[in-house]
Amino acid sequence: RNGALRDKVTLCLVQDVAPRIMDMPQSNAEMMDVFNTPEPEVIFVLGPDIGRDRKYVLKTVSTSFGLAGMWYLSVYPFLFNSQLAERIDEQVQYANSGMPTDMSFLTDLSVPLFVTFLGCQLAHEVGHRIMAGVYDIKTSVPTFVPSLATGITGTVTSLKSPPKNRDQLFDFALAGPVFGIIASLVALVIGCQLT
Repeated sequence: RNGALRDKVTLCLVQDVAPRIMDMPQSNAEMMDVFNTPEPEVIFVLGPDIGRDRKYVLKTVSTSFGLAGMWYLSVYPFLFNSQLAERIDEQVQYANSGMPTDMSFLTDLSVPLFVTFLGCQLAHEVGHRIMAGVYDIKTSVPTFVPSLATGITGTVTSLKSPPKNRDQLFDFALAGPVFGIIASLVALVIGCQLT
């Protein structure tokens, strides 16, 4: 309860992970007794800094590659369209001959897709942030994790302060996907109306 002590240590009450059975039970009754015995609890005493929020350069590079992967994924589907592929080839030939080129048509098509990808991911993170604010959980800045197949795998958000119980952790963990799914459904409805 003391504010000064709270800033110096973190106490975590968890179930003991040590094996309770040294010898295999000989009968079914002994086996049931093992499962009905309450597990002992252990208190872990940690320092004040439980979050590992280091390696800023690595996180910045990872986020940059994640955003670049999302941009690549936004342009990539349009390269399979034969009409667009012909226009791109035409512009490349203009560039090779020293003539001015205009690739704005590709940018006009890919920017809405990029904004949609980024918006869904940011909605996911906003969900986590809202629950972190409700429960006073301190979190790090999200780091985008790049992927060659999908542009971005997701984000990593470290907890700088632990939630007070499992319900808070569950709410924090669930809020991001719920917000992301809602944003995806909104994007799907808008996309269906536009096409």
